[in-house]
Amino acid sequence: MRVLVCGAGIQGSYCASHLHERGVEVSLLARGARLEDYIRNGARIAVHPSDEIRIHHVQMVADSSSIEGYDLYIVIMQKQQAKAFSEILGKSIGDATVVFLGNNGTGIRDYEMHINADQMLLGFFGVSGYREKDHIRIGKAAVPPVWIGALTDGARPRLEEVTAFLEHSEFQVIHPNSIDGWLKCHLALILPLAGGVYGANTDTCRLARTPALLKLTIRALKETIQAMRNLRIRIEPRKFGLLARMPSWYLKRMFEKMMCTRESEISLGGHAGVARAEMQHLATEFQELLVESEVQTPAYDRLMDFLNDEGITVEEGFDGDLLR
Repeated sequence: MRVLVCGAGIQGSYCASHLHERGVEVSLLARGARLEDYIRNGARIAVHPSDEIRIHHVQMVADSSSIEGYDLYIVIMQKQQAKAFSEILGKSIGDATVVFLGNNGTGIRDYEMHINADQMLLGFFGVSGYREKDHIRIGKAAVPPVWIGALTDGARPRLEEVTAFLEHSEFQVIHPNSIDGWLKCHLALILPLAGGVYGANTDTCRLARTPALLKLTIRALKETIQAMRNLRIRIEPRKFGLLARMPSWYLKRMFEKMMCTRESEISLGGHAGVARAEMQHLATEFQELLVESEVQTPAYDRLMDFLNDEGITVEEGFDGDLLR
């Protein structure tokens, strides 16, 4: 199977390198300085907790207007970028399968004007990280997880084929009850967390040490979970739904410990530092769901102030009322 990974960010670079290391005929679509760097030096990746930097010389593709001839297109871009790129894909892919791996609050709605719905799969690539000097640092990913699903009956045979390919390539493939619902629940989780992290100037330990901001984040999570329930969206994964039932004091202690781990620094703080534009776009998508749910979300709305205005943060240690 000939595979083109579209998007040479953190996840796309790691996905293409993982496939290349396992003998897959894979190419990586990149542009600009990233393209020149990878051609010259290869994709340099370290996976936490190891400091070993492994170099992967993946075949590079520079021109997005000439991407015909692949069997599988894996799109790993920020949502607003994937939405724009779908028009180019629709003119190039023939009958190939396209897998959009990334945050998404609108299902296939933003893509189906350019690509046949039965050719598309949606999913999420469960690794994260950030760029550190001359390499990419990835959070722990011994067996990279991929959540994936089909939104139409016509796409189910392609789901089976792609699942077999990914499992053979040593990914951990997970099929949620509904990939569309899973992705919406994921937004309900990451957007409050992102707002909290931005309120702490992308420092996860600072968030843990700022009681008012941490309590606001926990309250916002409970609001977004309730919104999913009002929309009759099955809460996935199940442990996410349990957050709404846990007392806030317990969640505060849990997040205080979690936010000061190296894993959180990489996956939350590091990612937030380069993904503000995507988070803002996703917040707009998610707002449609909140309006439909008719749930009041004062804590979530306050957190979006930190996401949308880079100059607003909360003083470390502050324990007052942020809703005033």
